[in-house]
Amino acid sequence: MENATGQSGAQPGPVRRLTFRYDGDRIELVSDQTVTMTVPQSQPADVAPPHGALSLVMRDDQDQPLARVVHVSPLAHDAEVFAPPGESPQRVPVAQPKGAFTVLVPDVPGAQKIDLIGPPLKPDAHLEPPQHLGTFPLGPPGGE
Repeated sequence: MENATGQSGAQPGPVRRLTFRYDGDRIELVSDQTVTMTVPQSQPADVAPPHGALSLVMRDDQDQPLARVVHVSPLAHDAEVFAPPGESPQRVPVAQPKGAFTVLVPDVPGAQKIDLIGPPLKPDAHLEPPQHLGTFPLGPPGGE
């Protein structure tokens, strides 16, 4: 894509900053802000996400996909445990994953909700195929 100066590159525009919180197998959207910044690139809405990724699919009120953004999964299913001196640290599964993360998606006209698709919220989830983690309503553009 070329900008007004003839150079390629992304242009600043409206972006939704979505913050999610998860605890065990529950996940919730806790913040939906519209900000102006470089718009994240969208992928085709009908293409499955890569293994281990978090896919966010924006949908209209007829449940039609409008855009898909794929991120490296921010869901923590394990923790680094330090070992005695001379031994390597290890990663161990966390019985009750818990945390929060923020993702950026384009502010697509007509988007009413967003689907999260990614690794299940449980230990060793990176070994399993992606699954539907939840559908969350989006607020009106420009608000929180």
